[in-house]
Amino acid sequence: MAEISDKLIRYRATSIVTRNGKVLLLREPQDTEFHLPGGGIERGELPISAAARELCEETGLVASRLEYLFDYCELWGIDSRYDGQVHHVYGAYADGEIVLSAEHTEFAWWDGNVDLPVLDYVRPMLCMLSRSE
Repeated sequence: MAEISDKLIRYRATSIVTRNGKVLLLREPQDTEFHLPGGGIERGELPISAAARELCEETGLVASRLEYLFDYCELWGIDSRYDGQVHHVYGAYADGEIVLSAEHTEFAWWDGNVDLPVLDYVRPMLCMLSRSE
């Protein structure tokens, strides 16, 4: 019989911003890997609103348009507070200069050809994106 977990699933809104064939990635000071802009969805908040809010908070970019792309689920091991998370992924159209929040120390426009350390979910999401285009 399967054991029922008392952990939670985290819901996250994630944005994929592209310019000139490159994807915007961010890095937090405590991390060695880069990740896509995004964060937790607050209680009562729509995922698309969370994607716009997180993008602006983290990068200073205001999305002129957000387009739902797909959901991506990832499961984690037993050492985490959560069992996993569901990303509601949006394509974000935003012009302007990047102004990082205090939460991030670095950004990169990544074409996938340069060896850049990224969190585990980044490459599969970008593969899903390329298949849906």
